[in-house]
Amino acid sequence: MKIDPTFALLAAGGALVGYGLYRVLSRGDEAAPASAAPMPVQPDAGADAAITYGEPKAYSPFPAGYRRTKSSEVTPELSAKASSIRNASGFTSMSYGTVIPIVGADAALIEQHYHEPGGAVKPWGYHHGVTLIRKA
Repeated sequence: MKIDPTFALLAAGGALVGYGLYRVLSRGDEAAPASAAPMPVQPDAGADAAITYGEPKAYSPFPAGYRRTKSSEVTPELSAKASSIRNASGFTSMSYGTVIPIVGADAALIEQHYHEPGGAVKPWGYHHGVTLIRKA
């Protein structure tokens, strides 16, 4: 049996068009570029919190007798200690306002940080962070 080449080309073209339509329609409204910010998390209907990425905005008092460590005062050792605290198991369950002594007058404060959604620094939105502080 001989197959007409025109018929074969039409069949192949129809299959490609059908597959293309399937791919477009199967993505739905959720298709977005890989670099786009994810949709914010909607809090419970009864909550008064604003729509945020990550976790709801929280307030915690700054510890009395301390100040934020200036950039010029941050040593590689202090940065390494802050990173080890941030990477510790259970870090995200630590209470905001927790002060962790490091050495001498230096300490680490667990507080909420924020990075603009869609920006270069992640995680986006509100999240647990480590701030280096020093006795005033």
